[in-house]
Order: sequence, then structure tokens, then C-alpha cells
Amino acid sequence: MVDDLLHEVGEALPRLIGDLDRVAELLDSIAPETWDYLAEDHPDDPEWPPPATTVLTADGADVDVDVDAEPGMVTVSVRHTLAATLRAVHAALAASGLEDMVDAARDADGAGATH
Repeated sequence: MVDDLLHEVGEALPRLIGDLDRVAELLDSIAPETWDYLAEDHPDDPEWPPPATTVLTADGADVDVDVDAEPGMVTVSVRHTLAATLRAVHAALAASGLEDMVDAARDADGAGATH
């Protein structure tokens, strides 16, 4: 039983890491105007891609904050378990309205004609 779980982790994590990196590249490649175009067809005209607020609870000793990295920006490094980090990211994405954006992106037709 435990071996099966370990094998599943060994199979899933490399796919997840590769997929996350590729999704980030794709999202960075799409102009904000394209998302605005897709959002116009939705009654609440959502902000896409949706901002996701990720919440991690950590001991203060496990958090480093760098406020000098870039003006107006803060870098936060949190040492946390992988499971807790993945749960936090999953919860943030689930609460963000990502499902509607996924549906709109999957069904997009003609977005390249104007953007």
C-alpha cells in the first residue's frame, strides 16, 4: 500500500512540475488584451487570469522577507512542507475563478483575429 502511494507520487510530481512550468510560460505569452476580449463574453467581466491569494501558515523562523529586492516589490521565502504548499496553491486556484477562465480558454475561437 505505501509502496503504491510512493510510486504514484514518483509518477505524478514530475508531470506536475513540468506542467506548471509550461502553463506559466503560456500564461506569460498571452497579451492582457486577449484575456479582456475573452472576459467580455461573461456577465461579470472577470479579471483573467485570476489573481490567486496563496495562504501559508509558517513559523516566523521559517519566513524570510526581502523588501529591498526591487522597488515596490517584496520577496517572501517560506520553508514549508511540499504537501502544505501544494494544498495552499490548490486552494488559491480553486477559489480564484480559474475554472471559468479555463472554460473560456478551451472554447476560444477568433481571439487571435484581434489580438
